[in-house]
Amino acid sequence: VQLWLVWAAVALAAPFTPASDSDVVQQLPIRWNAAARAERAQLARHPQQLPLALATARAATTRARATGDPRELGLAQAALAPWWAQQTPPAPVRLLRATVLQSQHLFAAALPDLQALAGIGGPDDADTLLLRRAIALHALGDPQAAVAAVTLQERLDAAKLG
Repeated sequence: VQLWLVWAAVALAAPFTPASDSDVVQQLPIRWNAAARAERAQLARHPQQLPLALATARAATTRARATGDPRELGLAQAALAPWWAQQTPPAPVRLLRATVLQSQHLFAAALPDLQALAGIGGPDDADTLLLRRAIALHALGDPQAAVAAVTLQERLDAAKLG
């Protein structure tokens, strides 16, 4: 009986159409504090400054994870715009680009950057491999690729200790 009531409610539901263009249908949260706005303004003045672009993109992806606001992913992509379409951008750009693409569920598009980064020995190796495992195992259903990423992580860890 309860299932029938749920089905009936869904079947009878009609889409909401605002009566006028001035009707507010949703209020989005305020996105940035003063420091983030200042950082964006500085980046607008100096878009080719890689350290500033990386800091802006990292902050935006952190906020995207915390709030679920997809606009933050757009901000991260915009911060990396001078390098976004490059075939071989700097390694930190590759990792952030892969992070944004993965967050947008463009898993196959994120993998080439992650594969290029694998094993280059930077401080982001753990993040790179973790993202690769997540994409390979959960998103693409490729447990063999996930195991390969784990094996590579183990070899890198052993090399650091050895």
